[in-house]
Amino acid sequence: MKKFISSVMIVVLAFLLVSCGGGVDVKGEWHSAYMDTKEDGKIKMENFITLTFNDNGKCEMSAMGVSEEAEYKLDGNKVTFTMDGEESTATVDGDVLTMEQDGESMVFVRDLEKFDMPEDAKGMFEGK
Repeated sequence: MKKFISSVMIVVLAFLLVSCGGGVDVKGEWHSAYMDTKEDGKIKMENFITLTFNDNGKCEMSAMGVSEEAEYKLDGNKVTFTMDGEESTATVDGDVLTMEQDGESMVFVRDLEKFDMPEDAKGMFEGK
Protein backbone atom coordinates (compact mmCIF):
# COMPACT_ATOMS: atom_id res chain seq x y z
CA MET A 1 0.00 0.00 0.00
CA LYS A 2 2.76 2.42 0.96
CA LYS A 3 4.58 1.68 -2.31
CA PHE A 4 1.38 2.29 -4.29
CA ILE A 5 0.78 5.63 -2.56
CA SER A 6 4.39 6.62 -3.17
CA SER A 7 4.00 5.71 -6.84
CA VAL A 8 0.84 7.84 -7.13
CA MET A 9 2.63 10.77 -5.47
CA ILE A 10 5.54 10.44 -7.91
CA VAL A 11 3.17 10.41 -10.89
CA VAL A 12 1.31 13.48 -9.62
CA LEU A 13 4.54 15.31 -8.80
CA ALA A 14 5.81 14.51 -12.28
CA PHE A 15 2.75 16.31 -13.64
CA LEU A 16 3.48 19.45 -11.63
CA LEU A 17 5.87 21.78 -13.48
CA VAL A 18 5.01 25.71 -14.21
CA SER A 19 5.11 29.64 -14.74
CA CYS A 20 2.04 32.27 -14.84
CA GLY A 21 -0.54 33.85 -17.29
CA GLY A 22 -4.24 34.31 -18.32
CA GLY A 23 -7.22 32.14 -19.31
CA VAL A 24 -9.68 30.15 -17.24
CA ASP A 25 -9.93 30.72 -13.50
CA VAL A 26 -8.26 27.88 -11.61
CA LYS A 27 -7.77 29.65 -8.29
CA GLY A 28 -8.84 27.72 -5.23
CA GLU A 29 -8.94 24.03 -4.33
CA TRP A 30 -9.26 21.12 -6.74
CA HIS A 31 -9.78 17.57 -5.44
CA SER A 32 -8.70 14.34 -7.07
CA ALA A 33 -11.66 12.35 -8.38
CA TYR A 34 -10.17 9.43 -10.29
CA MET A 35 -7.15 8.19 -12.16
CA ASP A 36 -7.46 6.52 -15.58
CA THR A 37 -4.68 3.99 -16.04
CA LYS A 38 -3.71 1.76 -18.95
CA GLU A 39 -3.49 -1.34 -16.77
CA ASP A 40 -6.35 -0.97 -14.29
CA GLY A 41 -8.79 1.43 -15.97
CA LYS A 42 -10.50 4.11 -13.87
CA ILE A 43 -9.64 4.08 -10.16
CA LYS A 44 -11.46 6.31 -7.67
CA MET A 45 -9.09 8.72 -5.93
CA GLU A 46 -11.74 10.85 -4.20
CA ASN A 47 -10.04 13.62 -2.23
CA PHE A 48 -6.77 11.67 -2.09
CA ILE A 49 -4.88 14.66 -3.52
CA THR A 50 -5.70 18.36 -3.26
CA LEU A 51 -4.34 21.01 -5.62
CA THR A 52 -4.59 24.59 -4.35
CA PHE A 53 -4.01 27.36 -6.89
CA ASN A 54 -3.08 30.78 -5.50
CA ASP A 55 -3.24 34.25 -7.11
CA ASN A 56 0.55 34.54 -7.36
CA GLY A 57 1.18 31.85 -10.00
CA LYS A 58 1.97 29.25 -7.37
CA CYS A 59 0.11 26.10 -6.45
CA GLU A 60 0.41 23.46 -3.78
CA MET A 61 -0.25 19.73 -4.07
CA SER A 62 -1.09 17.92 -0.84
CA ALA A 63 -1.58 14.21 -0.19
CA MET A 64 -1.37 12.23 3.03
CA GLY A 65 0.20 15.08 4.99
CA VAL A 66 2.88 15.79 2.35
CA SER A 67 2.81 19.06 0.39
CA GLU A 68 4.83 20.18 -2.62
CA GLU A 69 4.83 23.62 -4.24
CA ALA A 70 4.94 24.35 -7.97
CA GLU A 71 4.44 27.33 -10.23
CA TYR A 72 1.70 27.49 -12.84
CA LYS A 73 0.91 29.43 -15.99
CA LEU A 74 -2.44 29.66 -17.77
CA ASP A 75 -2.83 29.81 -21.54
CA GLY A 76 -6.49 29.56 -22.56
CA ASN A 77 -7.75 26.34 -20.97
CA LYS A 78 -4.23 24.89 -20.56
CA VAL A 79 -2.36 24.98 -17.27
CA THR A 80 1.40 24.45 -17.39
CA PHE A 81 3.03 23.33 -14.16
CA THR A 82 6.73 23.76 -13.34
CA MET A 83 8.38 21.91 -10.49
CA ASP A 84 12.09 21.38 -10.04
CA GLY A 85 12.72 22.63 -13.58
CA GLU A 86 10.36 20.14 -15.26
CA GLU A 87 7.11 21.03 -17.04
CA SER A 88 3.78 19.29 -17.50
CA THR A 89 0.37 20.38 -18.80
CA ALA A 90 -3.25 19.98 -17.73
CA THR A 91 -6.49 20.90 -19.48
CA VAL A 92 -9.40 22.66 -17.77
CA ASP A 93 -12.97 22.06 -18.93
CA GLY A 94 -15.38 23.90 -16.64
CA ASP A 95 -14.89 22.47 -13.15
CA VAL A 96 -12.76 19.52 -14.33
CA LEU A 97 -8.97 19.64 -14.58
CA THR A 98 -7.27 16.70 -16.34
CA MET A 99 -3.55 15.96 -16.21
CA GLU A 100 -2.30 13.50 -18.82
CA GLN A 101 1.01 11.75 -19.20
CA ASP A 102 2.00 8.64 -21.15
CA GLY A 103 -1.61 7.77 -21.99
CA GLU A 104 -2.78 7.90 -18.36
CA SER A 105 -4.66 10.70 -16.65
CA MET A 106 -5.58 12.12 -13.25
CA VAL A 107 -8.89 14.00 -13.00
CA PHE A 108 -9.41 16.78 -10.43
CA VAL A 109 -12.68 18.62 -9.74
CA ARG A 110 -13.66 21.70 -7.78
CA ASP A 111 -16.55 20.03 -5.95
CA LEU A 112 -16.68 16.24 -5.54
CA GLU A 113 -20.30 16.37 -4.34
CA LYS A 114 -21.42 17.86 -7.69
CA PHE A 115 -19.23 15.57 -9.81
CA ASP A 116 -20.69 12.50 -11.51
CA MET A 117 -18.11 9.77 -11.04
CA PRO A 118 -17.85 7.53 -14.13
CA GLU A 119 -19.83 4.32 -13.56
CA ASP A 120 -16.85 2.18 -14.53
CA ALA A 121 -14.58 3.78 -11.90
CA LYS A 122 -13.74 1.27 -9.20
CA GLY A 123 -12.39 1.63 -5.69
CA MET A 124 -8.64 1.55 -5.18
CA PHE A 125 -8.76 -1.99 -3.77
CA GLU A 126 -11.49 -3.51 -5.95
CA GLY A 127 -10.55 -6.30 -8.35
CA LYS A 128 -9.95 -5.74 -12.06
